[in-house]
Amino acid sequence: MSTQQPMDEVVFKKPVECTLAELHEFSKLVRKGSEVTATGLADRIRGAHLLGLALNSGVMVGVGALKIPEKSHRDHVVKASGILLPADRIPFEIGWLYVLENERDKKFGRRLMDGLMAAAGKSGVYGTSRLDEEHKPVHGALERRGFSKVGKSYPSRDGKTNILLFVREQID
Repeated sequence: MSTQQPMDEVVFKKPVECTLAELHEFSKLVRKGSEVTATGLADRIRGAHLLGLALNSGVMVGVGALKIPEKSHRDHVVKASGILLPADRIPFEIGWLYVLENERDKKFGRRLMDGLMAAAGKSGVYGTSRLDEEHKPVHGALERRGFSKVGKSYPSRDGKTNILLFVREQID
């Protein structure tokens, strides 16, 4: 009896539950799609709260994470946006969301975001996104999940666009 792999699925795992191959592929997709510093990325991935893996016939085609942001990153976002992000009320950052372009019609991004937000529960979450046409759908998706655009936009690391901050406050 053979076990057939679903055509497409989204799975959520703690980083310690992932294989080395999954972590490597996750990192490749993050670098392909995100404004991210490659130095130390493997450690930041292992330090995430939860990873989302979008699979098509067992092949990773999209990723996302509920991150526990490093203090230095949180401080950078606070300084650049002018908005306080108290770790006791907003412990998580949603990010590293990326789906290969030829897989975007399968709603992987929506499924990744919904699963990650479910894992956040009532905790506050922030996310950042580029201020450009390509990322407008992400802005709408965040807003539909209770996020508000806050603070001032600030230059991206590559200087090609600006970054927006979105926050979903803790639900008491």
